[in-house]
Amino acid sequence: MTADDQRFAIPDTVSDEARQKMLQAWQLFRQFPQAGSQFPTTPEEWAEQRNNRNAMAEYFQKPYLDALAPEIVEMEVAGLPAISVRVDTPNPQPGVVVYLHGGAFTYYSARSSLKAAAMVAKATGRRVVSLDYPLAPEAKFMEVTGATLRAVARIAEETPPEQMAIFGTSAGGSIAAGTTLRMRDEGHAMPAALVLHSPSTDCNWSGDSFLTMGDRDPFMEEHEVHLRLQTYVEPKDYGHPYASPALGDYTPGFPPTLIQTGTREFLLSDSVRLYRAIRDAGSEAVLDLYEGMPHVFATMFDGTPESDTAFEVARSFLDRTLTQSVA
Repeated sequence: MTADDQRFAIPDTVSDEARQKMLQAWQLFRQFPQAGSQFPTTPEEWAEQRNNRNAMAEYFQKPYLDALAPEIVEMEVAGLPAISVRVDTPNPQPGVVVYLHGGAFTYYSARSSLKAAAMVAKATGRRVVSLDYPLAPEAKFMEVTGATLRAVARIAEETPPEQMAIFGTSAGGSIAAGTTLRMRDEGHAMPAALVLHSPSTDCNWSGDSFLTMGDRDPFMEEHEVHLRLQTYVEPKDYGHPYASPALGDYTPGFPPTLIQTGTREFLLSDSVRLYRAIRDAGSEAVLDLYEGMPHVFATMFDGTPESDTAFEVARSFLDRTLTQSVA
C-alpha cells in the first residue's frame, strides 16, 4: 500500500453512509489536489483565491440550503458583517448561538459557510449569528479576537450571556476559545457554553498527532495549513493563549466546553490537550470522539450517523448548559 493509499484508506469501522460521502469527497480531492492551494503572495492573489474558494463552497452547499430553506438575514454586529440564520424546527429554543467558521484563518466567510450555520440552527432550535471576523494575513490574532469579542459583547446586550453559546469549527474553534479567554481576562461576561469542532489550539503544532497523523489527514495539507497559520500568528506569539488556547490558564474559570473531533486528523492532539487544560483546571469539558472521522466531519458529512450523533450531542449539551445557566 502506497502512502497515498494509506492516506485515503477508509476503515471498516465507519458507517456505510459516511463511507460513501468520504469516497465522493476524496475522489474530488485527489482529482484536484492543488486546486486553490497555491499559497498567495500578493493582495490580488489572496482576493482571487478567496473568491474561488467561496464560490466553490457556495456551489456545494446550495442543494442542502435549498432543501432546508433557512431564514437568512444579513446584518452588522459591532462593525462586523454577519448573517442571522433561523430554521423552522418543532422544538425552538431561546437564546443565540454565535457561529465562527473555519478556513485556516485566511478564507471562507459567513456566506460561504451558511450550510454549517444552518446545521447548527436546525440541530439546536436556536437562532444562529454567523460572524464575518477579519481574516489573516490582513488581521493578526489580537485584532481578530478583539473584533470577535466586541461582536459577542454587542449580542450580549440583547441576549443575556447565560442564554448564549459560541460554536466554532476548525480555525473558528480556536478563535472561539481565544476570544472567550480574552472576554474573561478583560472582565466581560462570558457565554454560557462553547461547542468546538476540530479546533486548532496550539500554534506550536507540538502534539502527538502532528507526529503520527501529519501525512494521513485526507483533507488537509499540513504544510499549507501551517503557512496560513503563520499569517495569523507570528512565531514570537505562538505561546499566547488567545492564539494557542491549549496553553491558556483555566483556573480562573471557563464556560462548559464540548469538543468534537474524529480520530483521522492531525489536529486530534489539539482537541485532547485543550480538553485536559480546561478539565484539569476544574471547569467542565467534554471530549466527544468519532471513529475514523476526518476534519470537521460533522458539517462536511451531513446525513450520516456520525454527523447526526455529533449534532444530537451538541444539542443536548447546549440544552443542559444554557438551561442550567438560566435557572
